[in-house]
Amino acid sequence: MFLFILIIRNKSADMLFPPALEYACELYKSGKPGIILSNKELFTKYKNLNSIYQYPVKPSLIVANSFVNSQISKIKKLREPIDVAVNNNDYDYIIQEIENGNVYAEYVFERYFLKKNNLKNSIEDITGKFKHKDFTDYLIAFAYYKHYDEQENTDKEKIQIFADKIMDIAKKGNMSAVYRTGYWKMEHMNNTCGEDKDSRLRAAQEGVRLLTIAANHLYHPALYALGYNYYKGYYPLKEDKKLAKYYLTLTAAFDAHDDWFAKKAKEILSKMENPQQSSATGGCFITSAVCQSFGKPDDCYELTSFRSFRDNWLSKQEDGAGLIKEYYKIAPVIVKNIDSKSNSAEIYNNIWNSYLKNV
Repeated sequence: MFLFILIIRNKSADMLFPPALEYACELYKSGKPGIILSNKELFTKYKNLNSIYQYPVKPSLIVANSFVNSQISKIKKLREPIDVAVNNNDYDYIIQEIENGNVYAEYVFERYFLKKNNLKNSIEDITGKFKHKDFTDYLIAFAYYKHYDEQENTDKEKIQIFADKIMDIAKKGNMSAVYRTGYWKMEHMNNTCGEDKDSRLRAAQEGVRLLTIAANHLYHPALYALGYNYYKGYYPLKEDKKLAKYYLTLTAAFDAHDDWFAKKAKEILSKMENPQQSSATGGCFITSAVCQSFGKPDDCYELTSFRSFRDNWLSKQEDGAGLIKEYYKIAPVIVKNIDSKSNSAEIYNNIWNSYLKNV
C-alpha cells in the first residue's frame, strides 16, 4: 500500500505546495490513499521540523516519473503561446499573460526589457502597461540595480537601495522578485545576512525556501538554481542527484530562444548520464566556476577576456605554455576544494569582487 505525507503550511500555503497538492489529487482519484496533515497536526506529531520544512514538496513525490511528466506538460502549456508571441513580436499578449500569472511571460518580458539600451526610455515604455504594480516595480528596480552594478565605479549604496526594493516586492508574492531574493540570500549577496556563521546559515536556508517557492511555480531560473546546487551539493544543500535531475529536467523543458538556463541544464544532465565523458573533458576551472556560480553564460565577457588573454598573449610568452599546463593541473583541485566548503558561494563571491568584477 502506498502512503505519503503532504506538508501544508498555513502562511502562504498556496505558494508552497500546488504541485504536490495536484499530485495528491491524482493519487486519490486512482484509489491510492494519502494523508494530508495540517500545520497544527504536524506540530503535534513532530517536534523538530527543520528537516521537513526544507522541502515544501516532498522529494519522494517530485522525483516520480508521472509527476515529472505532468510538470513538463504544464511547462509546454505555459511556454508555447509565449514563444509564438515572441516570434510575432506580440508583446501585448505577453503583458496580458503576465496579468494572468504566467511566470514564463514575466521571464521573457524581463529579457526583452533589459535588452533595451536607453534605461529612461525603457522605463517610460512600461509605465502604466500593467494593472498590477508589483511586476512593473520589480522590473524598474532590477533595471536600476543592473545599471549601477555594471558601472565601472560601482555605487554600492544605490545598488543596495534597489536590492532592498526587490526584496520588499518579493514579500508581496511576485515570483521574479522571489527568485531574485532567494538567489541573493543563498549567495549571501546584498546584505542579506550578517557576518557570523549562524546568520549565513539562516540566510542560505531562507534562500532555499524562496527558490523552492519560485520553482514550485515553474519559474525556471529557480528550477535551475536548485538543480545546480543539488548537483554540486553547495551549502546549505547536500548533494542529491535525484533532486538535481528533477529540477534540471524541468529547466531543460524551457529550451526556446537559445535559453541559457535550459542549455546549461542539458549540459549537466548529459554529464550525469555520462560521468566518464564528463571527467575526460577536464574539470571546471576557477574563472569558469566563479562565473557559473553567478549564473553567467559560458561566453560571458569575463570568460571571453581570460580566454583571449590565455590564447593571444600568455601562450606566446617564453614560459607561457608551461604556466598554462601547470594551471590545468592545479585549478581543478582548487575548485574541488572550494566546492567542498560550506561557504563556497561566499568564496566565489569574494574572488569575483576582488579579481573579476572590473576586468
